[in-house]
Amino acid sequence: MPCAQVVQRSKILPSLVQLLVQGQEALTACGEVVTPKWLAPLLLLIDLLEKVAMCTQRRDKMYKVSGLKICYTGSICYMYIYI
Repeated sequence: MPCAQVVQRSKILPSLVQLLVQGQEALTACGEVVTPKWLAPLLLLIDLLEKVAMCTQRRDKMYKVSGLKICYTGSICYMYIYI
């Protein structure tokens, strides 16, 4: 997941969560009824990153149990190696 890797390297996730919290506080304080256009994409991005993190952790656990290691060339998996 190249998109998730870019977000992880940039360490922007804490700032996005902080934006979400502060945006919610501001909208609640002013009684705004209109949903901002950036809110849905932000929630989808955070959800996607959480799913990628869970899948990565599960995959790592599976490889430890099965003794398999995947070798990558760029983003393409080309073989399984028993370790």
